[in-house]
Amino acid sequence: MAFGLIVVVPVIVLVVHALGLHYHASSDLALLEIRVRDVGSAHTPLVGAYSRFLWNHPGPLLFYVLAPPYRIFGADGAALLAASALVNGLFLVGAALLVWRRGGGAGAALGLVVIMTFTRALGGDFLQSGWNPYMVVVPLLVLVLLVWCVACGDAFLLPVTVGVACDAVQTHLGAAPVALAAVVVASVLVAIDARRGRVRRPVRLVLVSLAVTAVLWIPPVIDATHRRGGNLGELWRYWTASHPDITGWTRAARIVVSQFGIPAPWMTGHERSTPFGGGGLDPSWQVPWALVLLVGAMVVAVRRRDRPAWSLGLLATGLGVIAWVATARVVGEPFGYVVRWMWLVGVITWLAIGWTVMGVLRASVQSPTSRRWGVVVCAVGAAAMSVAATVDATQARPLFSDSARLVDAVQAATVAEARRAPAPVLVESAPGFDSDQAASGILLALDHAGIRAGRDPSFTWQVGSDHVVERSRARTRLVVAANSEVGPYSRDSGYVMVAGFDELHRADRADAEHLRAEVPPAAAGIPALQQWIKDHPRAWKHFHALEARGDRVAVFRAVAP
Repeated sequence: MAFGLIVVVPVIVLVVHALGLHYHASSDLALLEIRVRDVGSAHTPLVGAYSRFLWNHPGPLLFYVLAPPYRIFGADGAALLAASALVNGLFLVGAALLVWRRGGGAGAALGLVVIMTFTRALGGDFLQSGWNPYMVVVPLLVLVLLVWCVACGDAFLLPVTVGVACDAVQTHLGAAPVALAAVVVASVLVAIDARRGRVRRPVRLVLVSLAVTAVLWIPPVIDATHRRGGNLGELWRYWTASHPDITGWTRAARIVVSQFGIPAPWMTGHERSTPFGGGGLDPSWQVPWALVLLVGAMVVAVRRRDRPAWSLGLLATGLGVIAWVATARVVGEPFGYVVRWMWLVGVITWLAIGWTVMGVLRASVQSPTSRRWGVVVCAVGAAAMSVAATVDATQARPLFSDSARLVDAVQAATVAEARRAPAPVLVESAPGFDSDQAASGILLALDHAGIRAGRDPSFTWQVGSDHVVERSRARTRLVVAANSEVGPYSRDSGYVMVAGFDELHRADRADAEHLRAEVPPAAAGIPALQQWIKDHPRAWKHFHALEARGDRVAVFRAVAP
């Protein structure tokens, strides 16, 4: 019971905290909520979340899993956060149960130290995000632990392993290398044990695993019957094409080696990113102390014939190799959110080291009192991490909160305008990232209000076919503009502002616009900007301060010619 509370309490607090928020999703979370709301309708998603590479992730399981708790919790932005926290929490409970199965009370205490340290480093913001690159991380932890249990003789967990692997791949394609390797390894291990007569009813086990796979992949297969193979066809064409802009082996090695450092990102929650190239990860070389300890632990475990310890060590090693290969092939910048799952390399490594140490102590310490003290020490450490995670849960802040705050300020007036205007309503965005983020939130607000609205059909891959409107058929056009893109529409007689919000006072906004006209644009190049900053240090400091606290958004209605 006490071990269960260590995991459950932070999750409950995070769910309750999320439900208490006044939150209207924007940006990618708005797109996620739109697709979750579609589950069970005539337009139930058949593919996964959209990707920046103009295809969708393989399958819709994330939407399906989030939909029931989302509706139970109230079917709004806060409900989406709470549902995401609940799903991640259930996977964390599953991880705790697996380490308990492998090691009893002592194993659970040791495992929870690692799991709760990992949980605290991820943070409440992460666990309640619902964002598909984040929602794949904890399931992958459970997947590795499932393979470990299969390696230790729990063949009956093969169908569960297959199911979790399918969930991970469908949620984010970046999980495919780990998920495929996990299924292959688990299947081979079950086959070996079956040949040795250690598996009951192996044929039924295989049939159930195949049935799980077939059922979970029905939606993507249905989509694949569309022209050119649907989304699966797009994925095949993309990943079989040549991409010159990839991370590369050296940079990927530095990223993976950082997981073996002391302290590692999975312990602290911090990673080093470069200010250039969009903020991708680029850590310096570190001494892989944890890898050295892992090698030593595996030698000890093999000599002691401690199968759980050395098999976990092999899984940690294999996971590190897969992470290196997968990261090296990342197209574009290796953003932290893309490769966050690699924290698991450090998590499994330290769990393997700790398991070996626990086995040695069990063999050498005969006193029951000393053994109990070891369990108590680990339990206290896990409880301390649980308290830290609980405190963090009370301060969790949703992703894309800045954009959500802007949308919240204008959505009531925008919905009122859309109710008066003839439908269907086409929601457009000014040509910029901030405007596009806000437009997603406005579309979601209109959907909540029951107004027939949509984006241009070119956004079908993001919002689904039920949320698009042909421009030629739109009877009302609303344009969402944010920050620097508000000005041009304000001065255009073809548009009328129906809602607006500006965090700056009028005088400060005038200063910001004046300075913006003086600062060299991005097209002029970094050297030109650096020279301007050097020549105008006080002006740059003032402009930077205004930009940091001065977001704005406006919604315009296009005036019919």
